Amino acid sequence: METQFEREVREIVEKAKAGIDALERKVRESEQYMRDTGTPRSSLYEFALAMEAVLSSHDIMKGRDGWKECANGWLMAQMYRQFDALGMELRRSKEEFKLEYAMKQAVDVANFAMMIYDNLRTRTEPPDPYCF
Repeated sequence: METQFEREVREIVEKAKAGIDALERKVRESEQYMRDTGTPRSSLYEFALAMEAVLSSHDIMKGRDGWKECANGWLMAQMYRQFDALGMELRRSKEEFKLEYAMKQAVDVANFAMMIYDNLRTRTEPPDPYCF
């Protein structure tokens, strides 16, 4: 006989599996859209271009793909720092708000998230704990 705790755990696991299934369906739909049209959504494409422009501007100083040597915890701390800066800018008054600065902060947050994703996707062993 299943206890209440076991039933609750089973229900949570079932909901998680349903969420994963829904996410996988969305990924397949996005992949199909890409195959059908040959391009990502225009807003995604423009955002990716902005991300690449920032990354490329750092290549000379830090080397291409320099984040591969960074600990994900360090990258996450940098992402949170940029996220806080973005939040502060978005809370400014109309008179003080700087659109270009807010857009840059959004790109910086996304770049750090991409770096973490790339490290998770490609690493076979944990990195050194510090990034230099």
